[in-house]
Amino acid sequence: MIRNIMVPPRKYSIAPREATLMDVVLNLKNAYCDSKGKFCGKAGARLVFVVDETGRLLEMLDLQTVLKALIPEITGSFGEKLRLQAVSVAFAEADSLSQDETQLGLKARINKNANLPVRDIMQPIPAALHVDSSLLEAAELFYRYNISAAPVYEEDTLVGIVRDRDLFITLTDIIN
Repeated sequence: MIRNIMVPPRKYSIAPREATLMDVVLNLKNAYCDSKGKFCGKAGARLVFVVDETGRLLEMLDLQTVLKALIPEITGSFGEKLRLQAVSVAFAEADSLSQDETQLGLKARINKNANLPVRDIMQPIPAALHVDSSLLEAAELFYRYNISAAPVYEEDTLVGIVRDRDLFITLTDIIN
């Protein structure tokens, strides 16, 4: 049962939809890294819950979504990457940009995009689980929607989250 592998929601950071992407990045960094921010690893949550004024869950922003919003050109074609960097194909082929100039452009784009409100990048949660859902139902949901985490509800109350790694470990334990 899902109730046996879910993580309580209090383990996750919460951000209002009015928060900026920078607020979310700082929440993720605080949850994901040690207290000095020097070692980041598997210790912390890699999601931020985005909620409305009433505390209702609207979105779960993960690292991948945050990266896509901060650096949108990582998802596009080569031509799109160049367009977003305001570089012509001829200029790029001539290798006229130094690495330092490219990095300065990247820093400026990240800082500009960090001011985006979370509400502008939110996407609906594709699916959720009930606390009494089976492992098979969870596996089907993760596969069907290609998700890495799903909220778990008991009636209308958010009671946890199931991550793909928790589901994987539980399913592989069946083998032994």
